[in-house]
Amino acid sequence: MGLAHLTGGAFRLLGKETLAKDERRDGVPFLIVLLAVVGAIVEWFTPTDPVALALDAYTFGGLLGRVAFALPVIMVLFAAWLFRHPASVHDNTRIGIGLGLLIASVSGLCHIALGAPQPTEGALVLAQAGGVIGWLLGGALLLATVWVAIPALVVIAFLSVLIMTKTPPNRIRERLGELYAYLFGAELPERTRDRKTKAADDAIAPEFGSFSELGLDMEDTSSMP
Repeated sequence: MGLAHLTGGAFRLLGKETLAKDERRDGVPFLIVLLAVVGAIVEWFTPTDPVALALDAYTFGGLLGRVAFALPVIMVLFAAWLFRHPASVHDNTRIGIGLGLLIASVSGLCHIALGAPQPTEGALVLAQAGGVIGWLLGGALLLATVWVAIPALVVIAFLSVLIMTKTPPNRIRERLGELYAYLFGAELPERTRDRKTKAADDAIAPEFGSFSELGLDMEDTSSMP
């Protein structure tokens, strides 16, 4: 747990600290980081080693196929999110659902693009395509021809990104503008225009007097019209 808190503290240095000490949950994210390190060794540094091939075929490679090559990066990013947004404080259900859909859809695309192997060909062959998840999703959609399967998987991947970023389809353009403003420190034109409009409205807002200035006394009914 000491190593977990040290790793979590390093990730939280990347931004403003918003968590109290009793709100931190660093155990699970640290486990994900360790799995990412092991995955990087297996997938990146020893890709042709027989032991590494067996580990890949019967673990994440057999489950997700060639997505396992990018999985260490995905896992580190997900761990970074959990270090800063623990489940005890934030609802991470939306992030988990969106990330799961994204990985599954990419696995389906890998299954189609790499020959659409069947489980009867063995775990090693299946791991070199889309894995079990890719076979289940991509294979099912292939029943309606490849011209339906690929666009459907691309749409699922796109929707998963919208789910993770909490972006309704009608606000895609606005969110892209917000991303641009965040990355480059620019001010959104809409916000600038809203501020100018508000300032103009405040400048021309009429000032109202009181009833006493009209010669009316609220306590004297005879003065009222």
